[in-house]
Amino acid sequence: MRKATTLFIRVLCGTLIFAGLTSAADFPSKPITVISPYSAGGSMDIQLRGILPHVGKELKTDLMIQNVTGASGVLGYNRAYKAPPDGYTLVGSNIPGVIITEIGQASSAYKTKDFIPICAFARDSVLLVTRPETFQTFGDFVKMAKAQPIRMGVTGKGTTVHLAGLIMESALGVKFNFIPFEGGSESVTALAGKHIDSVLTIASSATSMIRGGYIKPLLILAKERSPKYPAVPTPTGEGYDIPPFSNHTGVLAPPKVSPDRIKVLEAAFETVLKNSAYLEWMEKGVAEFAPLLGKDYRNEIERMARIIDGYREFLK
Repeated sequence: MRKATTLFIRVLCGTLIFAGLTSAADFPSKPITVISPYSAGGSMDIQLRGILPHVGKELKTDLMIQNVTGASGVLGYNRAYKAPPDGYTLVGSNIPGVIITEIGQASSAYKTKDFIPICAFARDSVLLVTRPETFQTFGDFVKMAKAQPIRMGVTGKGTTVHLAGLIMESALGVKFNFIPFEGGSESVTALAGKHIDSVLTIASSATSMIRGGYIKPLLILAKERSPKYPAVPTPTGEGYDIPPFSNHTGVLAPPKVSPDRIKVLEAAFETVLKNSAYLEWMEKGVAEFAPLLGKDYRNEIERMARIIDGYREFLK
């Protein structure tokens, strides 16, 4: 009996090891679905469509985007969270958007911390913009903000740019008069039309107006100056302790996907991050190339979560 039990255990262990090796070797054996929680044509959708064909070539399969929209991204994130943990369903993610949605939407049924970070690749920084004749420097802006509430355009309540404004208020010891708009393009148009004094916006929403000279960037909420806006200072460069706060687009896997399959996915993305054709495509776009893999991506998610946690009351 004891010999039979020992033999059974050895056979079982050997089977499990073989199954694990087979799983890694055969994955992927069919197309992978990448859920985009936002509309086709939006910033996340554009970034996913830019990188996924290259990743598909590395994996020797198709990565198909499925736009699952609604409730500020909740429907897409919920579906991805509940997907089978086999590596064949992934989800596009904007940090901090996915965290904000988890906290602010009552219908959210996911935990951001449970998703497995695969790769982040594009960053759309938050810019503080104004009209050229209103403020010459960020120092001028701060001086005015300390004297009276500045009319600050933002996209809605509890959004990335609204939170960026709350963070700036706290760091500068001022109060803004927030004016909500439906989207970034509406807010920068109102700024150019002299209806408000300044706007916090995702950089891509302001690019055309900046290039046209209608509005002027005063500050970029980033750790370092952006190659897209090299003349625009950072908070640190101006002597202010305002944490970096930007939209960082990437891809997450549902909870409990096996480590061997995660490694396959990470390796494919890592190779593409060095692909000259992809890098050339990124260079032509409005988003910054900002690669993060595995642990570094998780660290950024956790950093953002710590910042956002202090503003939960504004998201409910």
